[in-house]
Amino acid sequence: MDSIINLSKIEKIYGNDIKTIALSKIDLSISRGEFCSIIGPSGSGKSTLLNILGLLDSQTSGTYELDGVVTDTFNSSDFAKFRNEKLGFVFQFHHLLPEFTVIENVLMPFLISKKRLTGGLNEL
Repeated sequence: MDSIINLSKIEKIYGNDIKTIALSKIDLSISRGEFCSIIGPSGSGKSTLLNILGLLDSQTSGTYELDGVVTDTFNSSDFAKFRNEKLGFVFQFHHLLPEFTVIENVLMPFLISKKRLTGGLNEL
């Protein structure tokens, strides 16, 4: 099975004067269609890793390849475009926009992409 996620020696360090190592040389490969869980005690780097996997944050060093694309040189616009086209999130705390319906909130990435629906919701 081919990998959709490949991490190689991923590190995340916070701070300049006082450095906090959140992730240290993480290697991870997840195959297309595979389910996995990330578990560990509080402060072990789970959220940091998920933020990197979801392109909400970038690693300090190492290589992240997502669906065949190396994301190491992405800027914030590249992250946003790739998230819109390739990823979906279910946050622990809801981040719905109150002025929109639930359907509109769910469709927001599609609406932002400015693609046209020609066959209704069944087309998605």
